Amino acid sequence: MLIDMHVHSSGISKCCKIPYDEAIRRARDAGIDAIVLTNHYFDGYVADGDYAAFAKRYVEEYYAAKAYGDSMGYPVFFGIELSYNAMQDAHIPIYGVAPEFLLEHPTLFDYAPEMLYALVHEQGGIVVQAHPLRRGETVRDLQYLDGIEMNCHPKYEGPLYETLAPVASDGGKFVTCGSDYHGDVPFRPVCGVQCPEGIDSVEKLVTFLTSAKTINLHLSEVDGVHREEVFERT
Repeated sequence: MLIDMHVHSSGISKCCKIPYDEAIRRARDAGIDAIVLTNHYFDGYVADGDYAAFAKRYVEEYYAAKAYGDSMGYPVFFGIELSYNAMQDAHIPIYGVAPEFLLEHPTLFDYAPEMLYALVHEQGGIVVQAHPLRRGETVRDLQYLDGIEMNCHPKYEGPLYETLAPVASDGGKFVTCGSDYHGDVPFRPVCGVQCPEGIDSVEKLVTFLTSAKTINLHLSEVDGVHREEVFERT
């Protein structure tokens, strides 16, 4: 079961070119078995300062996407791609929390990494860093991360598996993989984490990632060439 763990929709992510229904159809048609909708949660999107209303719109976008996926038997899981106010070049996907978590914490981008990490873990979730080496970015403090993403967006440097996998392994972390798909490139990358059949909730996905001794990845390079990698946890 191939799960793309990093997908956007234009209803929230302003940089995305396609609505959730098209994002879901393109993933399905590409042979991806499920997606995690990880729209941007970004202070800069809240011009009126009404953070509670923005959190509500964010959650409503997810539930609409999930309902559309359900209508065709396609799993759409909930995620958040957070941009910290203190370091906006750090994009932090969060998995395993309920949508209502965001309604309870509408100013999540103001939290310090250690506070965010503790809160997410209280809910049984995990914290990952997306595209850590994109455009000169660096890997953040591993103390407050559970995993590192292999990002397959064709506009960037590629998944950089050979560079990032040892960082994750040496730090006792796992890896994830996602397309960061915005509908803004000529082809839909086919990538993600190969999971056991029967992953029907983000909670089960998190359990798999945190307990698996090996994680099989389907990577897509910037030219669309696909390859498999097996990440072994130390």
